[in-house]
Amino acid sequence: MLRTVEAIFMVVITFGAMLVVANYVYIPPPRITSSIGQQEYAQDLLQRIDENKALTNAVFSESNESWSSITKTLVDILPPNVVFNITAYKISEDVPGTLRYVTVKTGSNFNGAFPSGSVSVSYTMTSPEATVTQTPEKIGYKDAGGTQMYTTLYILKCSDANGWWVTGFTGESLAQETYNEMSTYFDTTVVVNDTDQFERLLGGSPLTGSPSESVQNAVILNMLGEAVPIPYDHVVPVDKSAQFPYYVGQRTALYNWTWVSVVGYPFYYVSNKNAISGQNTWGIYGMTVLGQSGVNAFLQGVNWQGPGGSPYSGAYINNGASRTSSIGVVSFTQLLKEVENYYGIYPGHSQTSTRAFSKSGIELYNFHLKTNFFNPVGDFYAGAVWAHTGTDGKTWGSLMPIGLARTPDLRVAVLGILAVYRPSIYRSDFSVSGTTRIVTLQIGQLGAS
Repeated sequence: MLRTVEAIFMVVITFGAMLVVANYVYIPPPRITSSIGQQEYAQDLLQRIDENKALTNAVFSESNESWSSITKTLVDILPPNVVFNITAYKISEDVPGTLRYVTVKTGSNFNGAFPSGSVSVSYTMTSPEATVTQTPEKIGYKDAGGTQMYTTLYILKCSDANGWWVTGFTGESLAQETYNEMSTYFDTTVVVNDTDQFERLLGGSPLTGSPSESVQNAVILNMLGEAVPIPYDHVVPVDKSAQFPYYVGQRTALYNWTWVSVVGYPFYYVSNKNAISGQNTWGIYGMTVLGQSGVNAFLQGVNWQGPGGSPYSGAYINNGASRTSSIGVVSFTQLLKEVENYYGIYPGHSQTSTRAFSKSGIELYNFHLKTNFFNPVGDFYAGAVWAHTGTDGKTWGSLMPIGLARTPDLRVAVLGILAVYRPSIYRSDFSVSGTTRIVTLQIGQLGAS
């Protein structure tokens, strides 16, 4: 009996150790086929190990035990034919203006000369004990006269409408989370509380008394997922639900908005709890199903005879043609990885796209790819910004559809916006010296041709 208990105990310990290691990194492919692939893999490896600050704590720890656990994790995770050398450097400035890099920790699974084609990447970190002040630049633009203008962020909460494909969240909770993440990058952030306020916004009226609020060139974040809030007067007495995305598209072009759909099919439903009695076929009432005709109506609306001109007359046509596809697991572009590192925001690296947007489909409406977040699969893009071009060659309205599976990872939308506008981060001096260290990771494959 005692031996049985001991065996069970050892199984539990072994399984627990496997879970700890799995929290650091994912199992890599058995062969890394190019130097570019090795660099991306090595950089991703360091980021993943440090997701819970395990690497940072090990680098700054006086004890070698935590550093040994890092090197052991690399030994356990990397394929047998992949060799590595990981080194941590302390940055000091003994002579003003001259930086000196002092090795403080090192580890490796190989003593010989590294194979040709090996790559090295670096990762900068700050001591947990350091005090750092970060001041983001406010997102904005220069007008025709060269005057600095600031972009307003509108967050559609609309508590009198229901959301869909936002499993585990409500529009209210998503709006608050987004406000906390994004308001620091905007001079003015306005939460649109209900569909009446949304109607005022669509009419071009500011919602606050702030002189810095501007409807023109704003960013609109729809927090209701696949549903868009619809004001009462667009449903009662005459139901114009099908045409409503077209109207929103017209307003998007007129005010040159960037419309952000945080998850799923954009404009698949319209919702107003007080005006709509039907349900979305899944038991959520106050919703009307538009299907893919909703996003087509929006694209038509943006592509109307607007301020920038268009080859189309702008007449609304009900079109249910599919513009999306399920493409499975998707990977971030190099641009988004750079944005991740700059702003220190790291979404889950395993993302699945079930509503990726068709490039050829959106180009029918004079949209072009402006910024891409995920590597495409054929004609389909899981997340990107598409800008509409008028006949004057200028941008009149943009759409950012993030076609990921539920539940929404808002950090993807946040990074998408930051990738488009790229506000600078102004960092203050550290409160104590010696608080910055750099880790380099060199990896190579034995027997690689």
